[in-house]
Amino acid sequence: MLPSHSQALSCLQRGLFNALSRFGQWEERVAKLPEEEQRHCFAVLAEAMLAIRTLPQAAEIWTEGVVPVEARRRYGLPERIPGADGLLRTVSGEMHPYQLLYRPGRPALTRKDLADFLALAERVAQPLLISNGRELPAALRNRADFHVILGHDLDRLNSRDFAAMRRWLQGIGWLPERAALATPVARLVGRVNSLWEQHDRVLAVTVPGLDLSLLALKWVESQGGGRVVLVLAPSLTAMRELLLQWRRQLSWSEVAALWVGGEVANGPDVCQLKPLDWDLPLVTESEAIRRFLNGRFAGVRVVLSTGSGLRLVARAMMGSAPMDLGLVLDGRELLADPFFLEDNHLPLRKRLLLTPALWQANPLQRDAEGESKRVWHLTEQPHFGTPLSLSTMAQAVTDGLLRPWQVWIVLVPPAWMEEENAWFFRCLRAVQSVLGSGLGHVQVLHGSVAEARLAALRDPMTGLVLGAAGEEGAARSDWLSLLVEAGLPLAQREAVLQRYQTAPRAVLHTARCLADGLQMPLADLLLCTPQPRKVKWDLLRSLTAVLARGAEPGSPVTPGIVCVPVLAGQGGGRGMHASAEAALTASELLWEVLQRLREGDEGFEQQLVGSGEQLGRSGHLPWQSGSDPTFAWHHRIRFLLPEGVPEGWRHEIWSVLLQRLIGTWDRRFGQWQAERAAQAEWCREWEEQQRRMWRKGVLRDDRQKRLQMAGFVWDPKQLAWEEQWQALRRYHERHGDALVPTVWPENPALAEWVQQQRRDYFKGRLSAQAVARLQALSFVWDLEQAEWDRMFDRFLIFCRQRGDGIVPEVWPEDVALAHWAKEQRKEFARGKLPLERRARLEEWGFCWDLEAAWWEEQFAALLRFRAEEGHVLVPSSWSEDAKLADWVAKQRRDWRAERLTEERLCRLQEIGFVWDPEELAWQEHWRALQLFHATHGHCHVSESDPELAEWVRQQRKVGVGLMPARRDALQSLSFIWDVRAAEWDAMLVALRQFCAEHNHCMVPPAYAGNPALARWVGQVRRAYAAGQLSAEQIESLRALGFLWDAKAVLWEEMFAALSAFRRQHGNCLVAENDTENAQLAWWVGAQRKAYKSGQLEPERIERLNRLGFFWDPLEVQWYEMYVALVRYQQQHGRVLITRGTADARLTQWVATQRQARQHGHLSAKRVELLEALGFIWDQKEVVLEEMLLELAQFRQQYGHCQVPVSWAGNPALGLWVQFQRQEYKKGHLDAKRIARLEALGFNWV
Repeated sequence: MLPSHSQALSCLQRGLFNALSRFGQWEERVAKLPEEEQRHCFAVLAEAMLAIRTLPQAAEIWTEGVVPVEARRRYGLPERIPGADGLLRTVSGEMHPYQLLYRPGRPALTRKDLADFLALAERVAQPLLISNGRELPAALRNRADFHVILGHDLDRLNSRDFAAMRRWLQGIGWLPERAALATPVARLVGRVNSLWEQHDRVLAVTVPGLDLSLLALKWVESQGGGRVVLVLAPSLTAMRELLLQWRRQLSWSEVAALWVGGEVANGPDVCQLKPLDWDLPLVTESEAIRRFLNGRFAGVRVVLSTGSGLRLVARAMMGSAPMDLGLVLDGRELLADPFFLEDNHLPLRKRLLLTPALWQANPLQRDAEGESKRVWHLTEQPHFGTPLSLSTMAQAVTDGLLRPWQVWIVLVPPAWMEEENAWFFRCLRAVQSVLGSGLGHVQVLHGSVAEARLAALRDPMTGLVLGAAGEEGAARSDWLSLLVEAGLPLAQREAVLQRYQTAPRAVLHTARCLADGLQMPLADLLLCTPQPRKVKWDLLRSLTAVLARGAEPGSPVTPGIVCVPVLAGQGGGRGMHASAEAALTASELLWEVLQRLREGDEGFEQQLVGSGEQLGRSGHLPWQSGSDPTFAWHHRIRFLLPEGVPEGWRHEIWSVLLQRLIGTWDRRFGQWQAERAAQAEWCREWEEQQRRMWRKGVLRDDRQKRLQMAGFVWDPKQLAWEEQWQALRRYHERHGDALVPTVWPENPALAEWVQQQRRDYFKGRLSAQAVARLQALSFVWDLEQAEWDRMFDRFLIFCRQRGDGIVPEVWPEDVALAHWAKEQRKEFARGKLPLERRARLEEWGFCWDLEAAWWEEQFAALLRFRAEEGHVLVPSSWSEDAKLADWVAKQRRDWRAERLTEERLCRLQEIGFVWDPEELAWQEHWRALQLFHATHGHCHVSESDPELAEWVRQQRKVGVGLMPARRDALQSLSFIWDVRAAEWDAMLVALRQFCAEHNHCMVPPAYAGNPALARWVGQVRRAYAAGQLSAEQIESLRALGFLWDAKAVLWEEMFAALSAFRRQHGNCLVAENDTENAQLAWWVGAQRKAYKSGQLEPERIERLNRLGFFWDPLEVQWYEMYVALVRYQQQHGRVLITRGTADARLTQWVATQRQARQHGHLSAKRVELLEALGFIWDQKEVVLEEMLLELAQFRQQYGHCQVPVSWAGNPALGLWVQFQRQEYKKGHLDAKRIARLEALGFNWV
C-alpha cells in the first residue's frame, strides 16, 4: 500500500516529517503555511497515521473521497461517499469512511464545526472523525454512532511513529521500530508456552507491577496464523490501556482485533469512559462478532472483551469451532463470575489465567490459629487450571523488570491532628525530609473524592491553600498538586496525567478510580490514607505505580515506597493511645497493606513464614545474630516517629509486627520440629490437632505440604498399614505372590496383618484405596477360593496334556490334583458345589463319575480293538492293553451276576460282545478241525497250524471229561483220543512233508523249521535201537527211506551241506580255515583221510566224484588260487596283476605258474584253464602290459604321457617311458606297441 494523497510528496519535500518527536512540533511547522495547505498536510498526516497503525491494521486507504473503479467493483462501493475525505478498509474487512477537521490552535470543537460530519454519520455506519481539536461538545460525548481521533490521541504519537510515517510516505517501509523483547520477558513467555504442551488450563501467577500487556501480546502472537484468541480484560479502561500498549508494541501486521463493549459499568469507582473515547467502534452485537469470527483472515484474530461482554461472545460462537486460546488478564475477576471457565459456555481449546496473587486473606478477621482468615485460594477453585509461577518479586527485581518495595510507617502524633487534614501534609514533609531529592513523584490514595479535592487545593509540602480555582497548580513550594478522579472526562484525565509525568516534582491525588484498572504513571511514593470499608480498592494494582521500573537500564534503583500513616492519637481530642500496640491495632489500613504485600510478594510471605518457623525452632528474631539471613524481612519496613511520639514505642512496634505478621502456626511448627523427638505432651496434642483439621478438610494445602516434607504422620494407623504394605510388596517381589503363610516365623507381624486385612475386607471395613493397593499386589482375599483356583489351573494343565478332564482317583504324577478332584466330586454329590465352580469344571469336561468315564473309555478301546481285529474277543492276558482285558472280564462277571445295566448290555450286544468266550472258542476250533478233516481226511493237525494243533492236544488231555456233545462232535470226525498215537501220526505227517520238500528224511538236529520234528526223529532212532517200534511204524518209516544209523545220517547231512556249498560257490573247495563252514571243512578233510586209507565206501566215493570232489590237498590249494585269479579277472577284466591291485599271495602264485610251465611242470589241464582266462606266459609281455596299464592310469590322472624320469609316484614307469622313446628312435619297437602307445597319446619327442 502506497500513499495516495496528491500532496504527500510536497509534504516530504517541505520536511514536515523530519526529526519529529511529538504532534505539537508538527503543528508548529504547519502553522506557517496557508490554511488550505494546512488542511492538505493534515490529510497526508492522517493517511500516514492510519497506514502505520497496527490495530486496526489498514489494508487499503482511499483519500480525497474517491474510490478506484476496481475497488468499487470488488467491494460494491459507490464512486464517492459525500462528506467523506477518505475510506479506510482494515485487514479484517471493515470499511470506515473518515472525515478530517483541522483547527489551528486546537480549539474545542463546536456543533457547527461538526455539522458536515454529523450529516455523514447519518448516512453511513461508524464513520471516523480525525481532528486536532481538544474535545467534543458536551452534548455529543455520549454518542455511540461514530468514533473520533482528537488532539490528545495525536499527542500519543512519538518519534518512532513519525519516523515510520516518513518511511511510509517515502515508500521504503512503514513498520515502526519496536524495542527488542527483553530476555526475562521472553523467558516468561516461553515458560507458559512449554506448559501448554501438557495442560489445557494454566493459572499463571505474576507479580504486582509487571506489565502484562506485552506478555499478553506475545502469547497472542505465538498462536500463529489462522488462530482465534479471546482476551478478557477486567474493565473497559483496562481494555483501552491494553489497546494503547499493543499499538506501541505490535510489530506483526497479521493481527486483527475486535473490541466487545458489553454493558458499560457505572458507579463512583468507575472511570468515565465514553464510546467516543475510543478511536475505533466497540462491538455490542453478537452478529458482528460472528462475522468477525467467520471472516477470511490469514492472521490471528483477537476478540477483546470484559466480563459483561462474554455472553455476547458466547452467543456469537454458537455452532462455531472452539477458539484456540482464552486469555484472562486478572483471574481473580472470575471468582465472582466463573462464566469464562465453563466449556459449555465458552468452548476454548486452551485457557491462560493471569493473577498477581493466588490467595487472599482478611487481616481483620482471625482463624483458629489467630492468623488472618483465608478468603479464597485459586488453586482450590474448580477449573482454574495448573498453577505456574511465572516469576517472583525478587526475580523480577533481579531481571530489571521491577524495583523493590518498602513500607514506611509514619506515626502521626495528636498535635498533627489539631487542624483537619493538616497531618497529611506533615507526613509528606516527614518523608521528604528523609528522602530529600530522591522523592519526585508522589501518588496519594484518598478515602473520598471530597478529601482528594480538598487536598489538591493545598500545597503538598506546606499545606497552605492555593489560589483561585483557575490557578490550580500554582503552589507556593516547587511541588505541583494535581487531582485525578473517576468522574473526569478522558481528555482531561490524560492531560492531568501528562502534566504529572512531565513535572519534576508533583503530587497526584486520586480517589475511587483505581478499582477500574486505570493505568497510573510511575511514582516514588504511594501514600495511603484510611479508606472507608465500602470503597473497592485493589492495592495490588495500585502497586504498579511504585514497583514499575522507569529508570534506564544501568541506573541506580531506589525502592518504591508505600507509606502508611498510623494515628498515634485516639482522635476527638482524647490524647495518645495507651501503647503502640493499641495504635497499630486500630490501624486497619496498615494490616490491609501488609496483607496485600504478603499475597503479591511470595518472597515476603516465605520470609515471614520462615522467620516464624525459625523463632519457634531456635528463638532467633530476624534481626538477631545467628538467624538465617534469608528470613530477614525487617529491612522492608521502616518507622518514622515524629516529635510527640514516645521513642520507646519503636521496640513495641516491632513486637506488635512480630505478633501480627508471624503466625502462631509457623512458630508452633518450628517448635514441633525441634522438640518432637522428645515426644513432649504438647507435641502430641498439636499433632492430633493438625490431624483433626486435616480430616475435616480445613488444614491449608501449604501447611499440609510443609508437614508432609517434615515427615508428619497424618494417620499413625495408616503409617503402620503402609509399613506392612511395603513389607508385603517386598514379599511379592521375592515370592511372586502375596500368599503369606498364616504362620510365618520370618515375619509374624506381616502374617497377622495379612489375616487382618482379609477380616476387615469381608466386614466391609477396608477402604477402596487400600483394596486397590492390595489388589495391585495380586492379594488374595479368599484363601479357599485362591486354593481352588490354583488347583483349577493345575486341572487345566492336566486337560491340555491329557486331552480330557478325567482325573483318576489315584494318580502318582499329581497326588494333590487327584485328591482335589475327588473332593469336587464329593461336593457335587452332596449338592454343595457352587454353580460357578461346577460350570467352570464342566466347561473343561470334568468327570463327575469316574466309573462311568472308565466304562466309556474302555468301551471305546473295545471298539478300536474290534475295528483292528474284526472281533471283540480280547484275550484274558492281553499284554498290549491289560486294562481292556480286565474290563472285558469284569463285564462278563457283571453279566453273570446280573449287575450290568440294561443300557450297557444293549450297547455290548450291538457290537457282538461274547459273554462266554470259552464256548465260542471251542466252537471256532471245532469248525477249523472240521475243515481240516475235510481237506486231509484225518485229524492229525501238524505244527503248521500250531493253534489248532494245541487245541487238539487239549481235547485229548480232557478226553472223557469233555461234555458229551463236544465228545460226540469230535468223534464224528474220527478223532484219535490216544495222545501218543496222535503224536506219532502228527510227527509222521510232518516227516512226510519234510521228505517232500527236501527229497530225503535227514532232518537236521537243530532244524529251525520244526524243532519238534528234529527231536522226534532222534527219539525214533533210539526207540528202533531199543526194539520199541512196532512193525507197522518201522514199515511206515522205511517207506520214506528213513535212516536208522546216526553216523550214516551225519554223513548224509554233511554231504547235503557240501552239495549246498557247491551250488553256492561252483566247487567243492572248502578251505581248512573257513570259519563260516568249520564243520563242513572238518568233514571234507575226514573224507580225504578215509579215501587215502581205503576206508571210504565206493558208493560214497562215486557220489563225491560226481560233485567234483578233490582228493589231493595240493590240487585243492592250486584250485583255490585259481578261483582267486578268476575273481580277480572278473573284478579287473584282466588276469594281468598290476602293482597294488592284488594280495602278495596271488601275485606270487601267478609268477609260480609261469615258472612251472617254463620248466614243464604244469599239466596241460591247468595250462588250458589258465589260458582260458587270457593268462600271459611271457614275462616281457607281462612287463609291457603292466607298464601300459600304469601309463594309462598316469594319463587318466594328469592328462598326458610325459612321465618324468625320476617320478616319485613310480620311478620304474619313468625309466620305462624313457626307454620306449630310445627304442623308438632306434627303430626297435614293433608297430603294435607303437600303435598302443600312440593310442594313449604318447609323445615320442
